[in-house]
Amino acid sequence: MPVFEVVTLALCPKHHLDRFCGHYIDQGASRVRVFHDGPTDLSFADPRIELTSCDDAFWQRLRIARPFSVEQRQRAVFAHAYAQCRADWCLVVDVDEQVFGPQPLDTYLASIGPEPSCVRFLSAEAVFVPGDDAGREFGAGA
Repeated sequence: MPVFEVVTLALCPKHHLDRFCGHYIDQGASRVRVFHDGPTDLSFADPRIELTSCDDAFWQRLRIARPFSVEQRQRAVFAHAYAQCRADWCLVVDVDEQVFGPQPLDTYLASIGPEPSCVRFLSAEAVFVPGDDAGREFGAGA
Protein backbone atom coordinates (compact mmCIF):
# COMPACT_ATOMS: atom_id res chain seq x y z
CA MET A 1 0.00 0.00 0.00
CA PRO A 2 1.30 3.50 -0.77
CA VAL A 3 2.63 5.40 2.24
CA PHE A 4 1.09 8.84 1.62
CA GLU A 5 -0.74 11.06 -0.78
CA VAL A 6 -1.20 14.83 -0.75
CA VAL A 7 -4.34 16.94 -1.17
CA THR A 8 -4.65 20.67 -1.76
CA LEU A 9 -7.26 23.15 -2.93
CA ALA A 10 -5.58 25.78 -5.08
CA LEU A 11 -6.23 28.76 -7.30
CA CYS A 12 -2.81 29.86 -8.51
CA PRO A 13 -0.52 29.90 -11.55
CA LYS A 14 0.66 26.55 -12.90
CA HIS A 15 4.29 27.19 -11.97
CA HIS A 16 3.23 27.33 -8.30
CA LEU A 17 1.52 23.97 -8.72
CA ASP A 18 4.58 22.55 -10.49
CA ARG A 19 6.73 23.57 -7.53
CA PHE A 20 4.24 22.20 -4.99
CA CYS A 21 3.69 18.88 -6.77
CA GLY A 22 7.40 18.43 -7.48
CA HIS A 23 8.25 18.87 -3.81
CA TYR A 24 5.83 16.19 -2.65
CA ILE A 25 6.66 13.78 -5.48
CA ASP A 26 10.33 14.17 -4.42
CA GLN A 27 9.25 13.40 -0.82
CA GLY A 28 7.75 10.10 -2.01
CA ALA A 29 4.05 10.90 -2.42
CA SER A 30 2.25 8.18 -4.35
CA ARG A 31 -0.31 10.72 -5.55
CA VAL A 32 -0.74 14.50 -5.37
CA ARG A 33 -4.36 15.55 -5.72
CA VAL A 34 -4.82 19.17 -6.78
CA PHE A 35 -8.37 20.43 -6.58
CA HIS A 36 -8.43 23.59 -8.67
CA ASP A 37 -10.88 26.08 -7.15
CA GLY A 38 -12.85 26.57 -10.38
CA PRO A 39 -12.75 25.54 -14.02
CA THR A 40 -9.29 25.02 -15.48
CA ASP A 41 -7.52 23.80 -18.56
CA LEU A 42 -4.29 22.94 -16.70
CA SER A 43 -2.74 19.51 -17.08
CA PHE A 44 0.22 17.54 -15.76
CA ALA A 45 2.30 14.91 -17.56
CA ASP A 46 3.15 12.99 -14.37
CA PRO A 47 0.42 10.37 -13.75
CA ARG A 48 0.94 10.73 -9.98
CA ILE A 49 -0.52 14.24 -10.17
CA GLU A 50 -4.30 14.22 -10.31
CA LEU A 51 -6.03 17.47 -11.21
CA THR A 52 -9.72 17.99 -10.46
CA SER A 53 -11.61 21.08 -11.59
CA CYS A 54 -13.95 22.29 -8.87
CA ASP A 55 -16.42 23.48 -11.47
CA ASP A 56 -20.22 23.30 -11.34
CA ALA A 57 -20.18 19.61 -12.31
CA PHE A 58 -17.81 18.81 -9.43
CA TRP A 59 -20.10 20.41 -6.84
CA GLN A 60 -23.09 18.64 -8.38
CA ARG A 61 -21.28 15.30 -7.98
CA LEU A 62 -20.74 16.13 -4.30
CA ARG A 63 -24.45 17.02 -4.12
CA ILE A 64 -23.83 20.41 -2.56
CA ALA A 65 -23.88 23.99 -3.77
CA ARG A 66 -20.43 25.57 -4.13
CA PRO A 67 -19.67 26.93 -0.67
CA PHE A 68 -19.21 30.68 -0.45
CA SER A 69 -16.08 30.78 1.72
CA VAL A 70 -12.76 29.19 0.84
CA GLU A 71 -12.70 27.52 4.27
CA GLN A 72 -16.03 25.82 3.58
CA ARG A 73 -14.80 24.74 0.14
CA GLN A 74 -11.65 23.33 1.74
CA ARG A 75 -13.70 21.34 4.26
CA ALA A 76 -15.86 19.86 1.51
CA VAL A 77 -12.93 19.07 -0.80
CA PHE A 78 -10.73 17.62 1.94
CA ALA A 79 -13.54 15.42 3.31
CA HIS A 80 -14.17 14.15 -0.23
CA ALA A 81 -10.47 13.49 -0.85
CA TYR A 82 -9.95 11.84 2.53
CA ALA A 83 -12.79 9.42 1.83
CA GLN A 84 -11.07 8.45 -1.45
CA CYS A 85 -7.52 8.17 -0.05
CA ARG A 86 -5.76 4.98 -1.15
CA ALA A 87 -2.64 5.45 1.00
CA ASP A 88 -1.84 4.90 4.66
CA TRP A 89 -1.58 8.66 5.19
CA CYS A 90 -3.39 11.63 3.65
CA LEU A 91 -1.47 14.89 3.92
CA VAL A 92 -3.66 17.99 3.59
CA VAL A 93 -1.65 21.15 2.92
CA ASP A 94 -2.00 24.58 1.38
CA VAL A 95 -0.30 25.06 -1.97
CA ASP A 96 2.34 27.32 -0.39
CA GLU A 97 3.23 24.82 2.36
CA GLN A 98 6.09 22.36 2.18
CA VAL A 99 6.69 19.72 4.83
CA PHE A 100 10.37 18.90 5.15
CA GLY A 101 12.77 17.34 7.61
CA PRO A 102 15.94 15.28 8.01
CA GLN A 103 14.49 12.34 6.06
CA PRO A 104 12.05 11.99 3.17
CA LEU A 105 8.42 12.23 4.20
CA ASP A 106 7.56 8.73 2.97
CA THR A 107 10.34 7.28 5.15
CA TYR A 108 9.21 9.26 8.18
CA LEU A 109 5.53 8.35 7.81
CA ALA A 110 6.34 4.66 7.19
CA SER A 111 8.27 4.60 10.48
CA ILE A 112 5.30 5.71 12.59
CA GLY A 113 3.42 2.40 12.64
CA PRO A 114 -0.29 1.85 13.31
CA GLU A 115 -0.57 4.39 16.14
CA PRO A 116 -1.26 7.31 16.23
CA SER A 117 -4.01 7.80 13.68
CA CYS A 118 -2.89 11.34 12.84
CA VAL A 119 0.23 13.48 12.80
CA ARG A 120 0.37 17.24 13.03
CA PHE A 121 3.36 19.16 11.70
CA LEU A 122 4.43 22.53 13.06
CA SER A 123 4.36 25.21 10.41
CA ALA A 124 6.91 27.88 9.67
CA GLU A 125 6.56 30.91 7.45
CA ALA A 126 9.21 32.12 5.05
CA VAL A 127 11.07 35.23 6.23
CA PHE A 128 12.83 37.81 4.08
CA VAL A 129 16.36 38.58 5.20
CA PRO A 130 18.76 41.30 3.97
CA GLY A 131 19.69 40.63 0.37
CA ASP A 132 16.45 38.80 -0.49
CA ASP A 133 14.37 40.10 -3.38
CA ALA A 134 10.94 40.76 -1.81
CA GLY A 135 9.46 41.19 -5.28
CA ARG A 136 10.43 37.67 -6.41
CA GLU A 137 8.03 34.78 -5.86
CA PHE A 138 9.34 32.49 -3.12
CA GLY A 139 12.21 34.94 -2.67
CA ALA A 140 12.49 34.66 1.12
CA GLY A 141 15.81 33.21 2.19
CA ALA A 142 15.03 32.11 5.73
